[in-house]
Amino acid sequence: MQDNSTKKSLSNLFFAIAGLCGGVIIVTLALLYTNSVWGYISNMAFIYKLYEYVTTYGLIVTAGAAGLGLTVRLNAILFIVFAVIVAIVVVFKFFPAVRDELITRLCIAIL
Repeated sequence: MQDNSTKKSLSNLFFAIAGLCGGVIIVTLALLYTNSVWGYISNMAFIYKLYEYVTTYGLIVTAGAAGLGLTVRLNAILFIVFAVIVAIVVVFKFFPAVRDELITRLCIAIL
């Protein structure tokens, strides 16, 4: 069993990662919204691509890190369950063929 200081340190690390990613998301959204009003950036393709990456991957990292930071303090079993759920989300996001294959096999097994 981990001692309290290790749990607190790990929790602080996860919360720092979540805070950093959250800040990047907010800055990107502010950049997108202010640029739509004042139009100070001419290369909008870059802004939209940045927005796409930040909303897709930044939200996964932020939610995952915040959840792991909370669960590491509560219970080891809850932490492991949440970490497995985050891993499943990441695998399904980066490898859609795995997701499609799993859904196909589950549908065949159920029917």
